[in-house]
Amino acid sequence: MSNPNDLLDPLRFKSLGEYKLQDIRDIGGGVFTQKDTLGHLELLDKIAKAYRSVHAPTYGQLIPSSPFVETGTVNSASTVSVQVLNEGEVIRYQAISVSSTESGTTVTLMIYNPTYGKFSNVVSVELTTSSIQTNILTEPLEIAYPQQLGLIFSSSGTVDASYSITSCKTQQ
Repeated sequence: MSNPNDLLDPLRFKSLGEYKLQDIRDIGGGVFTQKDTLGHLELLDKIAKAYRSVHAPTYGQLIPSSPFVETGTVNSASTVSVQVLNEGEVIRYQAISVSSTESGTTVTLMIYNPTYGKFSNVVSVELTTSSIQTNILTEPLEIAYPQQLGLIFSSSGTVDASYSITSCKTQQ
């Protein structure tokens, strides 16, 4: 590349929110650390800083304006998939609260990793009959793309449960 503006071609007509980390890597692949490429290096540095300011502004702290609350009810033995993460996202689940009006209902919190095709059991709790929701997390839980979170409700009898999930992004 003879002109630093050539670095901008792959990024034209894209907002910073649409960049992916691979875009930055692709741009950096054409930049070499030589005397005559100082302009390229400076531009690459500016692009990487702009990307970080949008995609990872808090370095692991909760990102303002990204809280998420999901509530629902379950009337049969089933699996509830919680929000699906986009590429590059990390979400911290602050609380996952459940309650049941039927005795003998068990809720299991699972993390599915599609890369390996495996499920990990995080916690399994037998619910008592109560209208008061119980937080099944003992501490915040962070998962990253491509992992997926799921709640499995099961019972030897009838399932009549409700849940509430509170989370916030730490990287987007």
